[in-house]
Amino acid sequence: MQKSVFITFYSFFNYMYKSVFRKVKKLAAKPKLWRINLLLYLAHKGWLLIKKYVMRKFGRSKDISYVTFLDLLDNLIPATLDIYAYLFQNNKFEEYIDIIFRLWTTMRRFYRHNYDKIMLAFLSDICYWKKIQHPIINTLEIHLNVFDEYPVENFHSLLHRHTSAKVSTGKSLRRDALFIDHCHHENSFVKSFEPKRDYPYLKKDLYDLVKLTAIFHLDFFNNLWKSSNKAELKKGRKKS
Repeated sequence: MQKSVFITFYSFFNYMYKSVFRKVKKLAAKPKLWRINLLLYLAHKGWLLIKKYVMRKFGRSKDISYVTFLDLLDNLIPATLDIYAYLFQNNKFEEYIDIIFRLWTTMRRFYRHNYDKIMLAFLSDICYWKKIQHPIINTLEIHLNVFDEYPVENFHSLLHRHTSAKVSTGKSLRRDALFIDHCHHENSFVKSFEPKRDYPYLKKDLYDLVKLTAIFHLDFFNNLWKSSNKAELKKGRKKS
């Protein structure tokens, strides 16, 4: 979900990245997941610092540029950050369903059909189970975090990353999957030769980056204010 929001608003995040990190070279179109998460985190925390000033300035403006980026910073990014780390892990079932619905409307809006169908099917199941009073609803309300697809998705990404186009049959894919899984769990020897990879930012660094992001947001919305009602809505090619 975070990746989908990032791709949809790539131009904004690229602009933010170059400003906050003082980069000349543009941000990679498909950066590593940790960098996407970092940019979403900075955008969110920086927004919280200046939100009240921006909203006071724009009031109830319906300017399309302002509304678009207000929705991004005040709705979409918090939803993608909270949905797993807080709502799912802490069994906040009703709030989780509400966020899924909001994200589904977003995926529909941006023609992300691969995502919106999955979420719509999930919402349909929930409505049906509630209607017939199926006992699984009680289980979901109490033990939502047990239904965790992350291990499956994580292994799928691992398999995709370590297989080539030559893998064309189910049998060969299964063979590679078993081998990768074995290496994933029996890699103490291999790990001793791997270079250690540490997260490049300390807590103090993040705090400074958040403040720089807040300054970026102020400049960004100030420019939107100066060009209010000048934006044009352009329909792009639908994404599948």
